[in-house]
Amino acid sequence: MSLRAKRVKTKTIRSSRANYAQSAKTAKTTRPDVARPTVDIYTRITELITAEMEKGRLPWRKTWGVLADGSSEVPRNYVTDRPYTGINSMLLACAPYERPYYMTFNQAKAKGGTIRKGAKGAIVVFWQVSQFEKEEQNKQGETTHKKVGVPLLRYYHVYNIADVEGITLELPERRAADSVAETDIITACGAVVDGYSNGPTIINRDPRRAYYSPGFDLVNMPRLVAFESPQAYYQVFFHELIHSTGHRDRLNRKELVETEGFGGENYSKEELTAELGACFLSAHCGIQLEADKTLLQNSAAYLQGWLSALRNDKTLFVRAAGQAQKAANYVLGHTPGETTDEG
Repeated sequence: MSLRAKRVKTKTIRSSRANYAQSAKTAKTTRPDVARPTVDIYTRITELITAEMEKGRLPWRKTWGVLADGSSEVPRNYVTDRPYTGINSMLLACAPYERPYYMTFNQAKAKGGTIRKGAKGAIVVFWQVSQFEKEEQNKQGETTHKKVGVPLLRYYHVYNIADVEGITLELPERRAADSVAETDIITACGAVVDGYSNGPTIINRDPRRAYYSPGFDLVNMPRLVAFESPQAYYQVFFHELIHSTGHRDRLNRKELVETEGFGGENYSKEELTAELGACFLSAHCGIQLEADKTLLQNSAAYLQGWLSALRNDKTLFVRAAGQAQKAANYVLGHTPGETTDEG
């Protein structure tokens, strides 16, 4: 549901929890609010994610609630109504606020508001193509110059509405947690599976394992009764469907196509992509990942495995989140460019 579709008036409420701490340094930029080049934004993102994981929390499994029309509440820019996706949805999940609506400093100012003194902004990233000159030599040995576009990761800051003062805000109504019908969630999950066009063959041949076979392009799923709940069943089902998007005839994802098998580097990257993508699809359907203990895979071994991978590759999470969002969009039938993180 669009943020503007149905709203109830409410005054800005200051967060009752501790301010979201984030050590951002200001720098001059030619575009207000928007990203500055940074020496190591990947490291800062990895530190944010790993800090949450070290507390036993998985930020990519955070869900916010269900709106009055049955759609899932997701982080979005309050002014533009655009949702934050991919890595940004997880970065904002690290912040301890009740409602996931944000705006930039300039957006708050344009509405006649101010940012509460002492409030810290949350990082939002996006890719920006920068032009660089490259020297080349032609066949005659002459040096020539040509401009090449290189995508660079940029960031800017947004502030939660709890830290915006002087503005009367209108927020969409949200259902009480116990009023969300399980049948509605299961119906939404089934619609995702059924709506996956050009998807793999689905079989129920092996009752003990859930897997995707790239060679045969098929997903094997145990029967629903083998799982503790329908939500657990679909979380696993979505994981395998995300794998299937990497097939050569779909997104042709290197981590799947060139995987070396269990334990290899590409395998680990592909598993993280499938984990994140499954969470995106689950959130889309209204599955409350945090509320259902059977859906939380936060064992010590599970957490340490990902923590070790993140510490060894500071770009891993950003890249996996981007691949996961593309995969989830593919399953849902979204075309490229339908969503944007620039608020």
